Amino acid sequence: MRAYGLFAANPFGLAAFTGDKSQDGSMRVPKGGRVRFRYRVIVHPGDAQTAGIPGLFRKYVGEVK
Repeated sequence: MRAYGLFAANPFGLAAFTGDKSQDGSMRVPKGGRVRFRYRVIVHPGDAQTAGIPGLFRKYVGEVK
C-alpha cells in the first residue's frame, strides 16, 4: 500500500489489477522489433461526462493512427 498518490499506466500489472494470476501482461518483442506506448492525461473539473471524455478519446485514437 502506498501513502502517496501514485498514478501510473502500467500494462504489465494485469495480474495485480485483475486478481487473475494468468494475466501477467508480458509481451515478446522480436529482436530488432519496436514497441511504442502512448498515453494522454486529461485534467478537468467535474465528471467524465461534463469533460466529454468519450469524444476526447476518439480524437486521441484518430491522432495516433
